[in-house]
Amino acid sequence: MDILPSIVFLVALLTFCFLQAYICKNAKNKKLGLILPIGSFLIATMPIISMAVAFILSILPSTSSRWDFGMTIIGGVTFDFLPGYIIQLFNLIILLIMLYLPTIIFTLIYLHYKKKNKQEGDI
Repeated sequence: MDILPSIVFLVALLTFCFLQAYICKNAKNKKLGLILPIGSFLIATMPIISMAVAFILSILPSTSSRWDFGMTIIGGVTFDFLPGYIIQLFNLIILLIMLYLPTIIFTLIYLHYKKKNKQEGDI
């Protein structure tokens, strides 16, 4: 198993987290701290739209059987007793979590520094 893509993703995520913290801490206009959360949200939304369309199309009636047993969820766990569209729904939920994780992290950093700056301004 190749671990290089995971390492590259983690390094990029950490770099952007430090960039987000730097922007939130040092920018004069505090709204600039929303650039990375909004950007990562928009980028993550594109594959979600295509996955949702593929999911909707997959549950429509077709000539093949809708009950495809023996599907595999992300991570290699096999469920022989669940219908195929349930497995696809699990995959979509896992994908949502993976894609929106940077958005959540960037937003939490922004909210942390917003709260910290507000407390410093009150003193």
